[in-house]
Amino acid sequence: MADASAAPAFELPESLRLVDTTGNAPAILVTANLKLVRQDPKTQVGLQIPFNEPLPPFVLGGYLDMLRRADFAAFAAQLAAAGGEGIGPLSASDVNPRVAELCRRFAAGGRVLASDAALLRLGTGPWQPIPSDAAPHSLADVAVAILCGSIAVAENGAVGLDGREARPRVLPVICDRLVLIVETRRIVSDMHAALAQLPDGALGQHHFTFVAGPSKTADIEGELVLGAHGPRALSVVGVDL
Repeated sequence: MADASAAPAFELPESLRLVDTTGNAPAILVTANLKLVRQDPKTQVGLQIPFNEPLPPFVLGGYLDMLRRADFAAFAAQLAAAGGEGIGPLSASDVNPRVAELCRRFAAGGRVLASDAALLRLGTGPWQPIPSDAAPHSLADVAVAILCGSIAVAENGAVGLDGREARPRVLPVICDRLVLIVETRRIVSDMHAALAQLPDGALGQHHFTFVAGPSKTADIEGELVLGAHGPRALSVVGVDL
């Protein structure tokens, strides 16, 4: 029987840590499909897995949660730079109370609408389903819209919004505040990876939109205004599933 003490201890390699070598900025980490972990020979050695074989998710155990948190932290840092807010990652059971808290903070008595996909995650709360026959102009009084993003991009804090989810398509633009719910396992490193992993049938719809922060516009003097052409605020809720 092999001596367990002889097995190399697992240590999180530099390439998976939150801070880059200069210590100035969050690293862009993405462990979706454990791609980055598979690419790190040091990790393979530490876990005693042949470098040329797939890495089964269960091997990482508690490290998988930690790595997904690192993914979301990198994404949230870029989102904050664009003027948005990253919340999470949350467990599935924590999503309802946290989003309800956002609605109480933002709605101020205005309407809160949620897509069918969002309602499946949220259950009951201070939100209503989106009327199937809603005319675009009838949504002008929506204080908060809650939708589900299909993919998140760590390098720029953008969230991909499928045209099948953004119905009517004016809703994520005309609402005062936008809340997007995204699974942390759907975080990818960059736009190249995002375009390669679009949901099936996404390009067959009228549009697929990447949303990065609230609406922003500036005049020639550099005065930045939020909400002039869209939502005044964007909150992205990361969910671990």
